[in-house]
Amino acid sequence: ALYLDSIVTVHPNCSDSIGEIRIYPGGGLLPYTYLWTDGDTNSQKAGLPAGTYSVQISDGYGQLIDTNITIGSITVTNFNYTYDWESGFELWRQSQNDDFDWRLNTGGTPSNITGPLGASTNNFYIYTETSNPVSGGDQATILSPCFDLSNLPAPKIDIENHTYGDNLASLILEVDSGNGVWYTLGARTGSSVQDWNQDTLPLFYVKDKIVQFRFTSTASTDTTYASDMALDEITVEKGELL
Repeated sequence: ALYLDSIVTVHPNCSDSIGEIRIYPGGGLLPYTYLWTDGDTNSQKAGLPAGTYSVQISDGYGQLIDTNITIGSITVTNFNYTYDWESGFELWRQSQNDDFDWRLNTGGTPSNITGPLGASTNNFYIYTETSNPVSGGDQATILSPCFDLSNLPAPKIDIENHTYGDNLASLILEVDSGNGVWYTLGARTGSSVQDWNQDTLPLFYVKDKIVQFRFTSTASTDTTYASDMALDEITVEKGELL
């Protein structure tokens, strides 16, 4: 039987058309043929902006597979934007270029010397579980949707974060203004305090731009399993005008 063996994607930046999709079917009878909704008949597409792309794959027996592939991130244009993980990851996505993934959680984390005891807002939060097989120095990165800040005066981002754990662990927030270069907005290291933090960071540098944020948690090279960094409510909104 014809089946879809794998799909390889390259996600575009928020402002660039550099996305790629590569389709690899299996089974059935050669040759395989492809028909995208724009009429393209290749198994690969490049130079794509963010969006959802549909393709029909067929084989020599006439068997068909229809599939939709989404690349990139949806652009948020309505503010204030607030997200607290009650609906899962939704518009946020795991990086394809890190060592392990962020997890959705409620209640405490398995290791009692790191991580929160529960959510800061409502029931759910996300965190990085750094017990075995995670190694010291491993990183987990999660990417936000895109944000069009062009009509948001004095934009800022508010972040509920939790960094209880080994002081060599870290949590870093970066922003990309569409050129593929990431700039550090803020950073925290592991803390001895079992509390949620509330950080507010101005976004003057990227105002009027279409931006994307990413949070990267790095596991300690000392007590690796004590590196459970966490995020809860994140808000992008208008700040104070000077």
